[in-house]
Amino acid sequence: MKTITYYKYNGEIVKEDTLNGITIKNCHGMKIRCILIDGSTRVGYANPYYSFEKGCTVCYDKTYCVDYIVLETFVNLDDTTHTFLGEEEHKYDMGREAVPIALIAHVDAILHSGLRWGVPPTNKFDLKTI
Repeated sequence: MKTITYYKYNGEIVKEDTLNGITIKNCHGMKIRCILIDGSTRVGYANPYYSFEKGCTVCYDKTYCVDYIVLETFVNLDDTTHTFLGEEEHKYDMGREAVPIALIAHVDAILHSGLRWGVPPTNKFDLKTI
């Protein structure tokens, strides 16, 4: 069974859930690590509402099933200092990768890890163990 494991930043597991095209939306804005069925991993901020067809974020309702999760990463971020680099126009550019739910074996998600919770920006998936 495919699962999503939710962690606190200290590495403590909070809960697990079944992974499917509806429950993946509960990770919106969180830093996640997708472990694919071939053993490789993909990391980024989860945006299940981004539509490549429309080139924007689309707000579907919670019952709408998606077949991929979009992982967003910062293109011009210095992960050591957590600062954005480059010209103002492109400083906050995001790279986006669609990862099909069918190819994902497991997802690790860090609760309260998005920028809206005041966490420094990073492209790394890092559970801080105490």
